[in-house]
Amino acid sequence: MERILQENKSVLFALYPEWGGFMPMMALAKAFSRRGWDVLFVLPPEGDEKLSLHSQQVEHYKKYIEEQGFQYKLLRPFPKRFGGMLTQTRRETEILANILEDTIKIIKECNVGLVLIDSIISFVAIAAIESGVPYVGVGTAFAGFINSKIPPSDSSFIPARSSWSSLIVLLDWMLLAFVARLFITFRPKYFLRYYFGIGAFVRSRARATGLTVGFSDYGPMFKSPLHYLMPKRLDFEPRPGAEYLGCVVDLSRADEDFKMDRLSGTKPLIYCSLGTRSWEYPASKRFFRVALKTFQQRQDYEFVLNIGNTCEVEDLGEIPDNVYACKWVPQMAVLRKSSMMITNGGMNTIKECICLGVPMIVLPARNDQPGNAARVVYHGLGVRGDLRWIEHRELSRLINQISSDKSYIKNIEQMQKEFMRLDKFETGIDLLESYIAA
Repeated sequence: MERILQENKSVLFALYPEWGGFMPMMALAKAFSRRGWDVLFVLPPEGDEKLSLHSQQVEHYKKYIEEQGFQYKLLRPFPKRFGGMLTQTRRETEILANILEDTIKIIKECNVGLVLIDSIISFVAIAAIESGVPYVGVGTAFAGFINSKIPPSDSSFIPARSSWSSLIVLLDWMLLAFVARLFITFRPKYFLRYYFGIGAFVRSRARATGLTVGFSDYGPMFKSPLHYLMPKRLDFEPRPGAEYLGCVVDLSRADEDFKMDRLSGTKPLIYCSLGTRSWEYPASKRFFRVALKTFQQRQDYEFVLNIGNTCEVEDLGEIPDNVYACKWVPQMAVLRKSSMMITNGGMNTIKECICLGVPMIVLPARNDQPGNAARVVYHGLGVRGDLRWIEHRELSRLINQISSDKSYIKNIEQMQKEFMRLDKFETGIDLLESYIAA
């Protein structure tokens, strides 16, 4: 390994810029750093949020990366305006070509020996292969290819060991593929993008590098072994050919101390958050009002309500005395004090809850969250509801269900012990390093 370190000093992380996927990738980066590797991140440029892949958070990523002593490289700025549909198709293709060109340049200039790629942006594998550097597809969500036993990650269906269950799972996959085909066929923007824009561009470059594309629940994705930053125990069942690298939660993360002077600290605490992108969910503001009504009636608890950028705290009206409402909290610090969490079901949050022994009420909004909620229920780690329609009586009932049934605490503590006992994280790093040796 010493020879490899001398020849290829850097590991490059290409990540999809959302906080829930960023934190487990950061835990992975710290593990590589402890083994003597230089760690480098590639980030989208600052600018318009829609054109820069959620780049309003880029400053947060840059700050956090610098605090950990790592380096980052920014991609070249994206154009601010696209014009008409044909111009947009052409510009999107140019952007993708620039991303690959910039990544290839970074790989060569920074002596990169391995590229770790979030499976959501698997197209970056083209840059790695064209640079002659090994790459690894990393799953920060339970996304994957068609499987008769595991539904798509956006499905709320809980599979069982029966032929009927397999049929329903396959129908779920068929429906997903059918809807995707409808979009491509009948929406001009997607038709142009798939046949003449970035879709055609990626297929052409992929053929030249020997990559094959398969249909996944996150759209077209290159077929290569997936390495999930989750424990095998948390999935419905192991996926053929997949590697599970363990929990990958940085429990040593130094979240700042969080003082809740408004709360007495004498009652059990419930933490409520819809994640870092709650402002994108149409139902979030309505839900926060429902939550406040529920919390006001539940004087047996105290609550921390994290509303993110959905609105200002003042927009929600009067805040009950037993509620601390704010736009941001250090999540790990609050979870350590909590007896329960109300969450939208981001995978990183679910893993943190399990590691800290906190049962969950999961109200999924989109993407992989329905599938994550299904796994929480499947393993008896919590309950789920519907974010769009939930009312205060139903939310209060779910709180009662968690608090009155001790099996949730028992199950989550058992899962917590298994996480620690079966954690393959260091073994997983060995596996990733072996790709460089190969």
